[in-house]
Amino acid sequence: MIIRLAAAQHATGCDVAENLDTTLRMIDLAAGERPDVLVLPEFGNHLSVYDSFDHARSVAIDLDGPWVERVGSAARRHGF
Repeated sequence: MIIRLAAAQHATGCDVAENLDTTLRMIDLAAGERPDVLVLPEFGNHLSVYDSFDHARSVAIDLDGPWVERVGSAARRHGF
């Protein structure tokens, strides 16, 4: 069995909504290569620098929340 992999690398900033838009755009762009698996950046939702614990907590995403759901939905739509 052959599995086609793709990796998406992009700049991540401090705006979680903007980072989601970028991630979704990268998913759509990668779809043109028809991968089976797409690897996204480790810190795709927020730059990995935080002012405090409270700041980190305020920008954290829930694994069962809308950020992950939208990424998963886009991946499913493209058959990843």
